Amino acid sequence: MITILPFGPLQSNMYILSNSNGYIIIDPCVGVDLTTSYLSSFSVEKVKAVIMTHAHFDHLMYVDEWRSALHDDVPFYLSHEDVPLLKDANLNRSQNRGLSQEYVVETLDVCHMDSKLFLDEYYCQVLNTPGHTKGSVCYCFSSKNNTCKPMMFTGDTIFCDSIGRTDLPTGSYMQMRDSIRLIKSLIGDYDIFPGHGESTCLSQQKQTNPFFI
Repeated sequence: MITILPFGPLQSNMYILSNSNGYIIIDPCVGVDLTTSYLSSFSVEKVKAVIMTHAHFDHLMYVDEWRSALHDDVPFYLSHEDVPLLKDANLNRSQNRGLSQEYVVETLDVCHMDSKLFLDEYYCQVLNTPGHTKGSVCYCFSSKNNTCKPMMFTGDTIFCDSIGRTDLPTGSYMQMRDSIRLIKSLIGDYDIFPGHGESTCLSQQKQTNPFFI
């Protein structure tokens, strides 16, 4: 099950991937209390992991709050390439909004997630997709029993019929072009859950996204 919570000044999407075994938080841009009040059945104790597509403030503005609320053994995943952005308000773009946010959370590199089984149901494939930031990644989840369509959480790499900016610090249009080429090469269809805006699917983007054509 996927729950979508758009929030913040840029309406970033926080996702909760869940089943009876617990929750995975994707891009913690919504606070713990608001999440709990919005989802009556939500239990902080059942969060098994927090993962981040990249380290811009609008996608992780509550990451330290989640770290404080969760058990110490709950892992937080982020590409090592984006770790420097956590402690630099210019790089994580919070300074641009007058917030000057720096984050102290300790993270595991996303390489530790690759091929791992989460919630005893979802296998994760990590795609390194630099372009929006140097450490941007996409997370592909597939059910071990094929009970649901494969899912891809793309952060600010892919939007519905568009892509993320490449003119921000550590961004690169050339790398973004290579990342889009990698995603286009994937076999099969995926539901795509981007960092902003509406959801879509890979087959549709191959037909309608001008950056895919």
